[in-house]
Amino acid sequence: MKKLTKIVVTAGLGVGLLMTGAQTASAATFYDNINYSGVLETRTSGNLTYSDRTSSIRNTGWATYCENNGCAGRTVRLNGSYNDLRAVNSGLNFGETWSDRISAVKP
Repeated sequence: MKKLTKIVVTAGLGVGLLMTGAQTASAATFYDNINYSGVLETRTSGNLTYSDRTSSIRNTGWATYCENNGCAGRTVRLNGSYNDLRAVNSGLNFGETWSDRISAVKP
């Protein structure tokens, strides 16, 4: 009975550690040009200093990117890096892309 208790407790701790790690925000680096050229800034959340200039993003996790300051307006939730945001049009009108459109980010 003691062995079973130890296994359950250990498994519970492992799940807790996994959940805690999943909540950690990763920092996104924003680039002025496609293919990660021309670093603008790196941040985990908030308004970008250089709004509407991002053409590529390097990130290791999930983030929500916003069209307007304060994350107002349209948003897109992306996972990982994108070397050319002209290929991302999720949540936008026909012919629009997320290139040169991002003004804020949140985890």
